[in-house]
Amino acid sequence: MPTEDDVQRVGDVMARDVITVSPDERIADVVNRFVDNWIDGAPVVTGDGRLVGMITIGDLIRSLAATGIGYAAAFLEPGDEQPAEAAPPGETVADRLYRLAMSRVSDLMTRDVVTITEDAPLADAAQLMSEYGVKKLPVVNQDRLVGLVSRSDIVLRALARMSQELVTLRDLHDLGRSES
Repeated sequence: MPTEDDVQRVGDVMARDVITVSPDERIADVVNRFVDNWIDGAPVVTGDGRLVGMITIGDLIRSLAATGIGYAAAFLEPGDEQPAEAAPPGETVADRLYRLAMSRVSDLMTRDVVTITEDAPLADAAQLMSEYGVKKLPVVNQDRLVGLVSRSDIVLRALARMSQELVTLRDLHDLGRSES
């Protein structure tokens, strides 16, 4: 039976060096940061580190769809023909993309963010992710961001633990065979 000391905590696996964005940043800058760092989302924090939201690729895709452009039209090259429904007369797809790119993070971010503390059991983080359909949880201490835990952090930790247990079982099995 596992003891309290055996329980894995969010703080054991969370990333502490987290790429964050400001609510006042422009979406174009955030997209560049996502691309440059190979990330698909970031906590939105104020200058004093207070968590105020999350911005993810999902938020950006929903915002793109809300412009009426459609996902595929965002990949048109300059000079490509625009779909007739992509923009009303007098407004181009480029105009709509520019307006979206110049939007502020605060206009598009998710404000009601599910959070967790670093002393919470890792199983609680997994449960919250499943319940709310999110892939990342900001880790907070009194509304201040202290880290980020992702679904992959949890899965990799679980696999590492199972792997170690399998190695231990194999070693015990091998030891038992050598003593016979």
